[in-house]
Amino acid sequence: MGVFTDIEMVWAGKIYTIKSTRVMGAIAQMEEHLTLAEIGAYGRRKTAPLARLCQAYAAVLKYAGARVTAEEVYQFAFSGDDNQMAVFMAVMNLMMVATPADKRAEFQQLVIDAQAAAAEGGDTNGEGQPDSEADPGNAQAAAAAS
Repeated sequence: MGVFTDIEMVWAGKIYTIKSTRVMGAIAQMEEHLTLAEIGAYGRRKTAPLARLCQAYAAVLKYAGARVTAEEVYQFAFSGDDNQMAVFMAVMNLMMVATPADKRAEFQQLVIDAQAAAAEGGDTNGEGQPDSEADPGNAQAAAAAS
C-alpha cells in the first residue's frame, strides 16, 4: 500500500481524480500558495486569506485536469453565502487526504476544529469579519479520499 490514496474533486459538476501516485505533485501545486503549516495556523486562528485559498484550490483542480482559473474559484467564493467557507473547507479536506495515512488523525483534528469554528461564525476572509456558515460538502468545492 502506498503513502497516499486517490483524491476525488468536483468542479462544475464534473469529477476529477488525482491518482495516489500523483498526490505528491498535487501537494506541491497547493504549497506554491499555501503550506500545510499555514493551513493549520489558519484553522487555529479561525481566519485565512481567501485569495490564497482560491489560488491553492484552483492549482490542484488544474493539476487534476480541470479547466479553471483562480479568478473563477474566487468568483465562486462570492456567489453564495456559504461558498467562502466551502472553499476553505475544500482546501482543508485536500490537505487532510494528502497527509500520509499515519499522520492523518492529527490533521483531521485541525479540520474538525475548523468546522467547529465555522459553526461559531469563524472568519475565512482574513479581514476580521465573520463569514456565514458553510456546508463543507458543497458539490463544487469538495474533496474526498476515494
